[in-house]
Parts: sequence; C-alpha cells; structure tokens
Amino acid sequence: MQLGSCALLALVLVSGAHASALSQSPMSRVVALIEQLKARIEDDGKMEQQSYDKYACWCENTLARKANDISNAKEEITRLQTLITKLGAEIAAHGAEIKQLKKDIAANIEAQREATELREKENGEYMGEKTESEQCIGPWKRLSRS
Repeated sequence: MQLGSCALLALVLVSGAHASALSQSPMSRVVALIEQLKARIEDDGKMEQQSYDKYACWCENTLARKANDISNAKEEITRLQTLITKLGAEIAAHGAEIKQLKKDIAANIEAQREATELREKENGEYMGEKTESEQCIGPWKRLSRS
C-alpha cells in the first residue's frame, strides 16, 4: 500500500508539475499534492466503510434469520418426534385391533359354515319329512273324498 501511495504521489507530482510549475514553489506543490492524496484516501476510506457497514448489516440480518430458522427447525424436530411416537403407538394399537378382527372374521366364517351345514341337514330332514307327509296325506285325501 505504501508503494502504491508513493507511485500515485509521483504520478500526481509529474502531471501537476507542468501545469503549476511556474506559479508555485516546489514545497507548495508537494503540500497541494499531499492534500489531494489525503482527500482521495479519505474518500476511499469512506467508500470502504460504507461497503463494510453494508456487509456487516447483511451479516447481522443473515445471522438473525439463520438463528430463527435453527430455532424453528429444533421446534419442528421436537414436534415431529412426538408425532412419530404417537403414530407408532397408534400403529401398534391398530395392529392389535387388526389381529383381533382377523380372529373375529375367522370365527364368523366358521360359525357361518357350521350354521350352513346345520341348515342343510335340517332342510334335508324337512324335505324327507315333507315328502313322507305328502305321501301319507295323499291316501287320506282319497279316502275323505270317497
């Protein structure tokens, strides 16, 4: 930086030396050049400070936003872990219900099979009795008509 300042100072001295060589003394020209250099350095410093302030503000905002995001994410993790536990318990309860319902369905199917067998047996017996009764009634009807 010091070499750059010296080079800049030399350039300014050379360019400004021709224009004001006749009207100013060498010392006053050096003072004028140093004052110009000082003003440029101060302007550069102000621009750098503005850039730094803008960047620092951005960093603060970003850090605040990220801290908020992290806090929200931690809360969401806690909520989801609780939900997972709750749903796991519900799955276990529904699994037990399903197992019981399967047993109930199997018992119901067995009861239907037994009831169907009983009805078929009773129907067969009824049909046999009906046929026998009809055969017995037939001669009675003939006798009662005569």
